[in-house]
Amino acid sequence: MNEILYTTALNEENKLVKAADAKKSSVFCCPFCKGELILRKSQNSGKYSKRPHFAHKNLMPSCSEETLLHYSFKILLFEYISEKIKSNEEIIMNWKCKYCNNNHNGNLIKKVTDIKLEHNLSICQPDIALFVNNIVFAVIEVVVTHKPEFKTQQFYKDNNIILIQINLNSDTDIDNLKNKIENPDIVDFCMQPKCKKCENIMITKELITYKNICSCGTENLITYIQKSSDDWYYGIWDFSKKEIEIAKEKGVNIKWQKSKNEKFYMANICKNCGKILKEQSNTPIGVTPFPKIPEEIFHAGEDESYKYIEKCDTQYYRLGYFCDECDRKK
Repeated sequence: MNEILYTTALNEENKLVKAADAKKSSVFCCPFCKGELILRKSQNSGKYSKRPHFAHKNLMPSCSEETLLHYSFKILLFEYISEKIKSNEEIIMNWKCKYCNNNHNGNLIKKVTDIKLEHNLSICQPDIALFVNNIVFAVIEVVVTHKPEFKTQQFYKDNNIILIQINLNSDTDIDNLKNKIENPDIVDFCMQPKCKKCENIMITKELITYKNICSCGTENLITYIQKSSDDWYYGIWDFSKKEIEIAKEKGVNIKWQKSKNEKFYMANICKNCGKILKEQSNTPIGVTPFPKIPEEIFHAGEDESYKYIEKCDTQYYRLGYFCDECDRKK
Protein backbone atom coordinates (compact mmCIF):
# COMPACT_ATOMS: atom_id res chain seq x y z
CA MET A 1 0.00 0.00 0.00
CA ASN A 2 1.19 3.51 -0.82
CA GLU A 3 1.71 6.26 1.76
CA ILE A 4 -1.60 7.57 3.11
CA LEU A 5 -1.94 11.15 4.34
CA TYR A 6 -4.77 13.03 6.03
CA THR A 7 -6.03 14.89 2.97
CA THR A 8 -9.60 15.72 4.02
CA ALA A 9 -11.13 17.69 6.89
CA LEU A 10 -14.34 19.35 8.02
CA ASN A 11 -14.36 23.13 7.69
CA GLU A 12 -16.23 25.69 9.80
CA GLU A 13 -19.41 24.98 7.83
CA ASN A 14 -19.09 21.27 8.63
CA LYS A 15 -18.40 20.44 4.97
CA LEU A 16 -15.79 17.92 3.87
CA VAL A 17 -12.94 19.68 2.05
CA LYS A 18 -9.72 18.48 0.43
CA ALA A 19 -6.37 19.82 1.59
CA ALA A 20 -5.52 20.93 -1.94
CA ASP A 21 -8.60 23.22 -1.94
CA ALA A 22 -8.36 24.41 1.69
CA LYS A 23 -7.19 27.84 2.86
CA LYS A 24 -4.86 28.28 5.85
CA SER A 25 -7.03 31.00 7.35
CA SER A 26 -9.83 28.50 8.05
CA VAL A 27 -10.37 26.23 11.05
CA PHE A 28 -10.48 22.48 10.44
CA CYS A 29 -11.36 19.36 12.41
CA CYS A 30 -11.04 15.64 11.74
CA PRO A 31 -14.22 14.11 10.25
CA PHE A 32 -13.66 10.95 12.29
CA CYS A 33 -12.40 11.93 15.76
CA LYS A 34 -13.44 15.64 15.60
CA GLY A 35 -9.97 16.69 16.80
CA GLU A 36 -8.41 19.93 15.55
CA LEU A 37 -6.43 19.67 12.32
CA ILE A 38 -3.62 21.87 11.01
CA LEU A 39 -3.30 22.43 7.27
CA ARG A 40 0.13 21.56 5.85
CA LYS A 41 0.35 23.19 2.47
CA SER A 42 3.84 23.97 1.21
CA GLN A 43 4.60 26.05 -1.86
CA ASN A 44 7.49 23.70 -2.63
CA SER A 45 7.09 20.91 -5.16
CA GLY A 46 10.49 19.26 -4.94
CA LYS A 47 11.43 15.60 -4.60
CA TYR A 48 11.04 15.44 -0.80
CA SER A 49 8.07 17.79 -0.36
CA LYS A 50 4.71 16.26 0.59
CA ARG A 51 1.45 16.97 -1.17
CA PRO A 52 -1.08 19.15 0.72
CA HIS A 53 -2.42 17.40 3.83
CA PHE A 54 -3.68 17.91 7.37
CA ALA A 55 -2.07 16.98 10.68
CA HIS A 56 -3.71 16.44 14.08
CA LYS A 57 -2.86 18.94 16.75
CA ASN A 58 -3.39 16.10 19.24
CA LEU A 59 -3.73 12.72 17.57
CA MET A 60 -6.24 10.30 19.10
CA PRO A 61 -5.12 6.62 19.23
CA SER A 62 -8.36 5.51 17.56
CA CYS A 63 -7.83 7.78 14.54
CA SER A 64 -5.55 6.73 11.68
CA GLU A 65 -4.86 7.71 8.08
CA GLU A 66 -6.53 4.50 6.88
CA THR A 67 -9.66 5.19 8.97
CA LEU A 68 -9.99 8.73 7.64
CA LEU A 69 -9.37 7.62 4.04
CA HIS A 70 -12.16 5.06 4.33
CA TYR A 71 -14.54 7.54 5.94
CA SER A 72 -13.82 10.40 3.52
CA PHE A 73 -14.05 8.29 0.37
CA LYS A 74 -17.33 6.78 1.57
CA ILE A 75 -18.87 10.21 2.29
CA LEU A 76 -17.68 11.75 -0.98
CA LEU A 77 -18.85 8.72 -2.97
CA PHE A 78 -22.25 8.87 -1.27
CA GLU A 79 -22.56 12.57 -2.18
CA TYR A 80 -21.42 11.88 -5.77
CA ILE A 81 -23.96 9.09 -6.34
CA SER A 82 -26.74 11.04 -4.60
CA GLU A 83 -26.16 14.00 -6.90
CA LYS A 84 -26.23 11.76 -9.99
CA ILE A 85 -29.54 10.21 -8.85
CA LYS A 86 -31.01 13.66 -8.15
CA SER A 87 -30.01 15.00 -11.58
CA ASN A 88 -31.12 11.77 -13.31
CA GLU A 89 -27.65 11.16 -14.78
CA GLU A 90 -25.92 7.84 -15.44
CA ILE A 91 -23.01 6.09 -13.75
CA ILE A 92 -21.76 3.52 -16.25
CA MET A 93 -19.92 0.78 -14.39
CA ASN A 94 -17.50 -1.66 -16.09
CA TRP A 95 -16.27 -4.98 -14.73
CA LYS A 96 -14.75 -8.31 -15.68
CA CYS A 97 -17.24 -11.01 -14.69
CA LYS A 98 -15.81 -13.84 -12.57
CA TYR A 99 -18.70 -16.12 -13.59
CA CYS A 100 -18.85 -15.93 -17.39
CA ASN A 101 -15.44 -14.31 -18.06
CA ASN A 102 -17.10 -11.57 -20.14
CA ASN A 103 -16.69 -7.82 -19.77
CA HIS A 104 -19.94 -6.27 -18.54
CA ASN A 105 -21.12 -2.70 -18.24
CA GLY A 106 -24.32 -1.02 -17.13
CA ASN A 107 -25.87 2.02 -15.50
CA LEU A 108 -25.43 1.54 -11.75
CA ILE A 109 -28.31 3.86 -10.80
CA LYS A 110 -30.75 3.14 -13.63
CA LYS A 111 -33.52 1.94 -11.29
CA VAL A 112 -32.25 3.28 -7.95
CA THR A 113 -34.92 5.06 -5.88
CA ASP A 114 -32.92 5.67 -2.68
CA ILE A 115 -29.41 5.57 -1.24
CA LYS A 116 -28.31 5.25 2.41
CA LEU A 117 -25.09 5.31 4.42
CA GLU A 118 -24.37 2.37 6.74
CA HIS A 119 -27.88 0.95 6.45
CA ASN A 120 -28.51 -1.75 9.08
CA LEU A 121 -29.00 -5.16 7.48
CA SER A 122 -29.06 -7.07 10.80
CA ILE A 123 -25.71 -8.89 10.41
CA CYS A 124 -23.88 -6.05 8.66
CA GLN A 125 -23.91 -2.36 7.81
CA PRO A 126 -22.57 -1.79 4.29
CA ASP A 127 -20.85 1.51 3.59
CA ILE A 128 -23.47 2.44 1.00
CA ALA A 129 -26.78 0.72 0.21
CA LEU A 130 -28.72 1.27 -3.02
CA PHE A 131 -32.49 0.71 -3.00
CA VAL A 132 -35.10 -0.08 -5.62
CA ASN A 133 -38.63 0.39 -4.25
CA ASN A 134 -37.51 0.10 -0.60
CA ILE A 135 -35.53 -3.10 -1.27
CA VAL A 136 -31.72 -3.20 -1.10
CA PHE A 137 -30.52 -4.42 -4.49
CA ALA A 138 -26.81 -3.48 -4.24
CA VAL A 139 -24.24 -2.45 -1.66
CA ILE A 140 -20.90 -0.68 -2.05
CA GLU A 141 -18.09 -1.66 0.29
CA VAL A 142 -15.04 0.62 0.43
CA VAL A 143 -11.97 -1.41 1.42
CA VAL A 144 -8.73 0.01 2.76
CA THR A 145 -7.51 -2.77 5.05
CA HIS A 146 -10.51 -5.02 5.84
CA LYS A 147 -12.66 -6.60 3.17
CA PRO A 148 -16.19 -7.88 3.99
CA GLU A 149 -16.21 -11.06 6.07
CA PHE A 150 -17.22 -14.35 4.48
CA LYS A 151 -20.54 -14.46 6.36
CA THR A 152 -21.31 -10.94 5.12
CA GLN A 153 -20.56 -11.89 1.52
CA GLN A 154 -22.71 -15.00 1.91
CA PHE A 155 -25.55 -12.88 3.32
CA TYR A 156 -25.45 -10.70 0.21
CA LYS A 157 -25.54 -13.79 -2.04
CA ASP A 158 -28.41 -15.42 -0.13
CA ASN A 159 -30.47 -12.24 -0.33
CA ASN A 160 -29.70 -11.44 -4.00
CA ILE A 161 -27.83 -8.26 -3.06
CA ILE A 162 -25.09 -7.26 -5.51
CA LEU A 163 -21.74 -6.63 -3.81
CA ILE A 164 -19.65 -3.85 -5.35
CA GLN A 165 -16.20 -3.56 -3.81
CA ILE A 166 -13.79 -0.64 -4.23
CA ASN A 167 -10.22 -1.13 -2.96
CA LEU A 168 -8.23 1.94 -1.89
CA ASN A 169 -4.43 2.06 -1.82
CA SER A 170 -3.70 5.76 -1.32
CA ASP A 171 -5.36 9.03 -0.34
CA THR A 172 -4.92 10.02 -4.00
CA ASP A 173 -7.78 7.59 -4.77
CA ILE A 174 -10.10 10.33 -3.46
CA ASP A 175 -9.15 12.47 -6.46
CA ASN A 176 -9.86 9.47 -8.69
CA LEU A 177 -13.31 8.76 -7.21
CA LYS A 178 -15.22 8.87 -10.51
CA ASN A 179 -12.93 6.30 -12.12
CA LYS A 180 -13.02 4.08 -9.00
CA ILE A 181 -16.82 3.76 -9.07
CA GLU A 182 -16.92 3.35 -12.85
CA ASN A 183 -14.31 0.55 -12.67
CA PRO A 184 -14.76 -1.17 -9.28
CA ASP A 185 -12.46 -3.99 -8.19
CA ILE A 186 -15.27 -6.49 -7.60
CA VAL A 187 -18.85 -6.69 -8.86
CA ASP A 188 -20.47 -9.93 -7.72
CA PHE A 189 -23.01 -10.02 -10.50
CA CYS A 190 -23.34 -11.55 -13.95
CA MET A 191 -25.57 -10.13 -16.66
CA GLN A 192 -25.92 -13.51 -18.39
CA PRO A 193 -29.24 -15.36 -17.95
CA LYS A 194 -29.51 -18.26 -15.50
CA CYS A 195 -30.29 -21.86 -16.41
CA LYS A 196 -33.96 -22.69 -15.74
CA LYS A 197 -33.03 -26.20 -14.56
CA CYS A 198 -30.10 -25.66 -12.18
CA GLU A 199 -30.05 -21.84 -11.66
CA ASN A 200 -26.37 -21.65 -12.67
CA ILE A 201 -25.24 -18.73 -14.83
CA MET A 202 -25.23 -19.63 -18.51
CA ILE A 203 -22.30 -19.05 -20.84
CA THR A 204 -22.02 -18.08 -24.49
CA LYS A 205 -20.26 -20.06 -27.21
CA GLU A 206 -18.79 -18.97 -30.51
CA LEU A 207 -18.09 -21.26 -33.44
CA ILE A 208 -14.88 -20.13 -35.14
CA THR A 209 -13.89 -21.13 -38.67
CA TYR A 210 -10.81 -20.18 -40.68
CA LYS A 211 -9.24 -21.15 -43.97
CA ASN A 212 -6.56 -23.81 -44.20
CA ILE A 213 -4.65 -24.91 -47.30
CA CYS A 214 -4.08 -28.68 -47.44
CA SER A 215 -0.76 -30.04 -48.73
CA CYS A 216 -2.67 -31.05 -51.87
CA GLY A 217 -3.42 -27.35 -52.49
CA THR A 218 -7.14 -27.48 -51.65
CA GLU A 219 -8.66 -24.73 -49.53
CA ASN A 220 -10.65 -26.02 -46.55
CA LEU A 221 -12.22 -24.70 -43.35
CA ILE A 222 -11.08 -25.67 -39.84
CA THR A 223 -13.29 -25.08 -36.80
CA TYR A 224 -13.04 -24.56 -33.04
CA ILE A 225 -15.42 -23.42 -30.30
CA GLN A 226 -14.62 -20.74 -27.76
CA LYS A 227 -16.59 -20.52 -24.49
CA SER A 228 -17.03 -17.28 -22.56
CA SER A 229 -16.39 -19.16 -19.29
CA ASP A 230 -12.70 -19.96 -19.80
CA ASP A 231 -9.59 -19.29 -21.88
CA TRP A 232 -9.55 -22.33 -24.16
CA TYR A 233 -10.38 -23.15 -27.76
CA TYR A 234 -12.25 -26.48 -27.96
CA GLY A 235 -11.65 -28.95 -30.77
CA ILE A 236 -14.41 -30.83 -32.54
CA TRP A 237 -14.18 -33.90 -30.30
CA ASP A 238 -15.89 -31.70 -27.66
CA PHE A 239 -18.63 -30.56 -30.05
CA SER A 240 -22.24 -31.58 -29.48
CA LYS A 241 -24.21 -33.14 -32.35
CA LYS A 242 -25.95 -29.82 -32.93
CA GLU A 243 -22.60 -27.96 -33.04
CA ILE A 244 -21.21 -30.45 -35.59
CA GLU A 245 -24.31 -29.89 -37.74
CA ILE A 246 -23.83 -26.11 -37.58
CA ALA A 247 -20.13 -26.45 -38.48
CA LYS A 248 -21.04 -28.58 -41.49
CA GLU A 249 -23.62 -25.99 -42.55
CA LYS A 250 -20.83 -23.39 -42.49
CA GLY A 251 -18.77 -25.49 -44.90
CA VAL A 252 -16.53 -27.48 -42.55
CA ASN A 253 -15.84 -31.07 -43.71
CA ILE A 254 -16.10 -33.25 -40.56
CA LYS A 255 -15.96 -37.04 -40.69
CA TRP A 256 -15.42 -39.99 -38.38
CA GLN A 257 -11.90 -41.42 -38.30
CA LYS A 258 -10.46 -44.54 -36.68
CA SER A 259 -7.28 -44.33 -34.60
CA LYS A 260 -4.49 -46.92 -34.39
CA ASN A 261 -6.04 -48.36 -31.25
CA GLU A 262 -9.36 -48.86 -33.06
CA LYS A 263 -11.13 -45.89 -31.46
CA PHE A 264 -13.34 -43.59 -33.50
CA TYR A 265 -13.08 -39.79 -33.37
CA MET A 266 -14.25 -36.76 -35.36
CA ALA A 267 -11.76 -34.77 -37.45
CA ASN A 268 -11.49 -32.01 -40.06
CA ILE A 269 -10.90 -33.76 -43.37
CA CYS A 270 -9.67 -32.28 -46.65
CA LYS A 271 -12.60 -32.36 -49.04
CA ASN A 272 -10.26 -33.32 -51.91
CA CYS A 273 -7.66 -35.83 -50.68
CA GLY A 274 -9.24 -36.98 -47.39
CA LYS A 275 -6.21 -36.04 -45.27
CA ILE A 276 -6.72 -34.91 -41.65
CA LEU A 277 -6.07 -31.18 -41.76
CA LYS A 278 -5.04 -30.46 -38.20
CA GLU A 279 -5.02 -32.18 -34.82
CA GLN A 280 -8.22 -31.01 -33.13
CA SER A 281 -6.89 -30.68 -29.59
CA ASN A 282 -8.12 -28.23 -26.97
CA THR A 283 -5.78 -25.25 -26.97
CA PRO A 284 -5.23 -22.40 -24.48
CA ILE A 285 -6.24 -18.97 -25.77
CA GLY A 286 -2.62 -17.81 -25.49
CA VAL A 287 -1.55 -20.63 -27.84
CA THR A 288 -3.81 -19.89 -30.77
CA PRO A 289 -4.79 -22.82 -33.01
CA PHE A 290 -5.07 -20.46 -35.96
CA PRO A 291 -2.46 -20.49 -38.75
CA LYS A 292 0.86 -19.04 -37.62
CA ILE A 293 2.03 -15.92 -39.41
CA PRO A 294 5.14 -16.78 -41.50
CA GLU A 295 8.31 -15.15 -40.16
CA GLU A 296 8.98 -13.10 -43.28
CA ILE A 297 5.44 -11.61 -43.09
CA PHE A 298 5.67 -11.02 -39.31
CA HIS A 299 8.95 -9.13 -39.67
CA ALA A 300 7.56 -7.12 -42.60
CA GLY A 301 5.39 -5.22 -40.12
CA GLU A 302 1.95 -5.08 -38.53
CA ASP A 303 0.11 -4.13 -41.72
CA GLU A 304 1.39 -7.18 -43.61
CA SER A 305 0.50 -9.43 -40.64
CA TYR A 306 -3.10 -8.15 -40.62
CA LYS A 307 -3.36 -8.70 -44.39
CA TYR A 308 -2.25 -12.31 -43.89
CA ILE A 309 -4.80 -12.86 -41.12
CA GLU A 310 -7.56 -11.44 -43.34
CA LYS A 311 -6.63 -13.97 -46.02
CA CYS A 312 -7.33 -16.74 -43.51
CA ASP A 313 -10.91 -15.39 -43.48
CA THR A 314 -11.63 -16.12 -39.82
CA GLN A 315 -15.38 -16.12 -39.11
CA TYR A 316 -17.18 -16.05 -35.74
CA TYR A 317 -20.70 -17.41 -35.25
CA ARG A 318 -22.55 -16.81 -31.99
CA LEU A 319 -24.24 -20.03 -30.89
CA GLY A 320 -26.29 -18.55 -28.02
CA TYR A 321 -26.50 -19.36 -24.30
CA PHE A 322 -25.61 -22.73 -22.76
CA CYS A 323 -25.38 -24.18 -19.26
CA ASP A 324 -21.94 -25.69 -18.67
CA GLU A 325 -23.15 -27.57 -15.57
CA CYS A 326 -26.05 -29.28 -17.35
CA ASP A 327 -23.87 -30.04 -20.42
CA ARG A 328 -21.36 -31.92 -18.22
CA LYS A 329 -24.12 -34.18 -16.89
CA LYS A 330 -25.24 -35.25 -20.38
